Amino acid sequence: MPAFYSDFKKIMILVILFSVSNLMADGLFHYDARLHSPLTNQLVRINAGLSSALAALETDSAAVTEEIVFPARPMLMSLIVPGLGQVYNKSPWWKTAIFAGVEVAGIVGWWSFTNKAEDKRLEYEEFADLHWDLERWYSNSQLIFGDDWESVIRGTHHLTLIINDQYWSSDTIVYLQSVYNFNEIDWAHDRDYYENIGKYNQFVGGWDDPFDDPDDSEGNWYTVEKDVGDSTENIIMTVNKDKYLDMRLENNDLLKIAGYAVTAVMFNHVISAIEAVYSSQSQARKRNTDTSVGLIYDRNARYGVGGLAFSMRF
Repeated sequence: MPAFYSDFKKIMILVILFSVSNLMADGLFHYDARLHSPLTNQLVRINAGLSSALAALETDSAAVTEEIVFPARPMLMSLIVPGLGQVYNKSPWWKTAIFAGVEVAGIVGWWSFTNKAEDKRLEYEEFADLHWDLERWYSNSQLIFGDDWESVIRGTHHLTLIINDQYWSSDTIVYLQSVYNFNEIDWAHDRDYYENIGKYNQFVGGWDDPFDDPDDSEGNWYTVEKDVGDSTENIIMTVNKDKYLDMRLENNDLLKIAGYAVTAVMFNHVISAIEAVYSSQSQARKRNTDTSVGLIYDRNARYGVGGLAFSMRF
């Protein structure tokens, strides 16, 4: 009875260890056939056969059911539509939601701020056309700049004048006004015009504020100092010119925000593509990783088992 109990105990220990090995990994290694008892050896052979059969079935099943994932495919999909590569990789839903959400928010933000900027552009252009005039510019410049008015009005920046479908530069205005009436002279309402009348002293005379001393800070006309790097420039301002510049500044700010939205969309495409490739490769590494747990034979041990060995192959 004690001998049978001893053999039964050995068999149960080996069965448990073999079962744990097969549940946790690919099978045993370092196994030595000298592990006592013919009955034990028979159990080992049966267990090994079952393990081999199960492994073959698993391999065949995996070969049939495993879906091949190509890293380049999710990358291209995410470059086109952020989040689509994550769907292909079967990543957690929140990844797709984040990339799709950033994409939608970026596009909506760009569209919204671009339209607001366009409305503001039309607003400041209408304001300029209402409050700035070519003939007023010519006459007021003589009051503002005194004897230097001709050199100032010619200046370094120019408007495009239109007379009978012919184009002239504004630096010829002194000659043109001696030949044509101002009601015969029109000017191009282009980008240079809307920029120049707000930026340079050369064109300040065209604003319709009642003219007074620019040195009087309480009047309609006043002078402000502008830091231009290595020096300070005195800019002649009027109340209407100041309003006009505020509207242009608001337009530029809106365009900048729209630009930031476009940048966010571009980065969203790139980051989604990078994450899709990383996830694809990470999944591939997991599929190609094998683990193994087995017994180590030790003839000096009580039951011939010296311990467990664990390995990982990738």
